[in-house]
Amino acid sequence: MYLKTLSGVEGAITIPSIGALIGTTAKWSLSRRDDRTGPQGIYTFQVAMSYINSGLFNEESLKKEIRVRVSRDGKWYRIERVADSAISIISDTQFILEEVTLWPVED
Repeated sequence: MYLKTLSGVEGAITIPSIGALIGTTAKWSLSRRDDRTGPQGIYTFQVAMSYINSGLFNEESLKKEIRVRVSRDGKWYRIERVADSAISIISDTQFILEEVTLWPVED
């Protein structure tokens, strides 16, 4: 299921340590940045948020977790940033994360 591009509309950003939902997605996409197979591939994550708590999102001391549901298979995946990967802020509700990995969520 590790394709060149993936997209969807359902997703969330949480801070698990405090149980806070700090954002929900309106639309997102992942584009493969390399030719590796499996979940170890590096992606670029582009997202438009329908809701974002900017104060908590910008608080660097709190670890965030990003989960998205892939439209194609209906399964949830966790987005993890590669250490020191860049964040490009497009607007208050849109951003790009360079160099992320994609991992299935085990329920």
